[in-house]
Amino acid sequence: MSTRSLEHRPTGPLLVAGTAICGCIIIAIANPTEPDSILPRCPTKTLLGIDCPVCGTTRMLYSLTHGNITAALHYNAIALLATLMLTWAWINWMLTTLGYTLPRWTHWTRWRYTPHTVITILTAWFLIRLIYPPLQTP
Repeated sequence: MSTRSLEHRPTGPLLVAGTAICGCIIIAIANPTEPDSILPRCPTKTLLGIDCPVCGTTRMLYSLTHGNITAALHYNAIALLATLMLTWAWINWMLTTLGYTLPRWTHWTRWRYTPHTVITILTAWFLIRLIYPPLQTP
């Protein structure tokens, strides 16, 4: 089997999508907005009493899976932006893997640094939340 044929198999993107969908289903069923949820509480918030960079993300995903964008923005607007960026990168990855020719500005190789960008944004958000307490999640 040639390397070229392996490049156009959507196995990687489908595994990532399947994992994300399973995670969203668990979050949608578990309801992390309730205090007695089966999902564990944030260890950073529990142990240190401070918001971690992704604090509120589970509740944001719960709200998003139920179509409540306002609540999703309330819980963690930066994580919502990161989710949109990662979704866009995944779409580009999938289409490129399937052999579609995309405009140069949308090509997956242009978006290969999306995870790094997301991590940098979340780190900056973490530091801003530590400095400015009104931005901390309830």
